[in-house]
Amino acid sequence: MHCNLSQLRKGTDYFEILMPLYKSIRIEPDIEVLLWKVEETESTLMQGIQLTSNSLKRCQGMRSAVHRSGFLSIRHLLVAAGYSDQQLRYDPNGKPTLQDGKHISISHSFDFTGIILSDAYEVGIDIEMQRPKILRIADRFAAPEEVGLPVNEMERVQTLTRIWCTKESLYKIMSVPGLSFLQHIRVSPLILETEHGSAQVMHHEKTEDFDLFFSEFEGYTMGCARKRYIDF
Repeated sequence: MHCNLSQLRKGTDYFEILMPLYKSIRIEPDIEVLLWKVEETESTLMQGIQLTSNSLKRCQGMRSAVHRSGFLSIRHLLVAAGYSDQQLRYDPNGKPTLQDGKHISISHSFDFTGIILSDAYEVGIDIEMQRPKILRIADRFAAPEEVGLPVNEMERVQTLTRIWCTKESLYKIMSVPGLSFLQHIRVSPLILETEHGSAQVMHHEKTEDFDLFFSEFEGYTMGCARKRYIDF
């Protein structure tokens, strides 16, 4: 049975000892984001979770310690949301789903991992470190009208990182092979001072609208997306 975060925090030392959430964001009543800063050792991360044989094999096959820690921390975030590794499934395109039908999306970038959950909406999340090197590849994923005219290099990096997070989140939601960041996904001009935005996916002669939510912390950008049914 799914239980909420406040219920899990009551009567257990697990969160105090192992799993302090970095941030919990309730975007709206049915959409919640859980973020965690990965600081524990792998041996610590192996505690308090039960991996399926397939997940254990996947984890052991990862050469990067950063990837292994990210993989394990995601399983702890599932516990924080009231789920287990056994309840996480992947469709043929690699899109994660939960056994009870709740929508989920997952992201990992260096020190941070995150999940977004919703009963009613298809959702996507992406976390990226803000790095100047994104300037070198901007024309591969962002049209000039999406980027606009940021005042300085830092704002340009932040804007491009938001655009990348948006397109990665939408790619996760759509789960359509061949979807192009540059050709099929269009982000409305972003205002860095706000947490919200909008985007469209135009593919197979169909246009779908999405609402966006952003958060920035410790030099990282988190972008979340969901299909536009009601306003944030």
